[in-house]
Formats: sequence, C-alpha cells, structure tokens
Amino acid sequence: TVRDVAERLQLSIASVYVMIRQGTLIAHRLGGRKGAIRIRPEDVDSCLDTTERIHVPSKSARSSPRVKLKHIRL
Repeated sequence: TVRDVAERLQLSIASVYVMIRQGTLIAHRLGGRKGAIRIRPEDVDSCLDTTERIHVPSKSARSSPRVKLKHIRL
C-alpha cells in the first residue's frame, strides 16, 4: 500500500502519491477509479535504482566548530 511504501522509504504519504503521479513509482489501482492502490515491492526497488544517490555526511562531519560570539551573553 501507499502507507507501507511511505514507511519503507521514510517519506510522507503525500510524497509517495506525487511519485506515482509523476511516473517515478509504478502503482496499480484495483477496483476502478476509487479502488485501492497497490505497489509491488519490485517496483519500489526499481524506483530506488533509478533515483539519484547522494552522500549524506555523518553528523560529526557536518557540524562545524562552534564560534564564540563575544557580543552575546548567555
């Protein structure tokens, strides 16, 4: 389901619907216009394979040394 995919990818449900609308993620509607939307696990894997991978540095690498501000008193 859309909810399962959102949890797996750590996205909002709205983001998954956007991906479906854009054609980035293949989904199937069962039962007509108002039917349930189902997404196959292999379609999620395929979507992940075609998206851009980025490197997110670890928290310690991201944090810069603290600068002491002389004009601010805490």
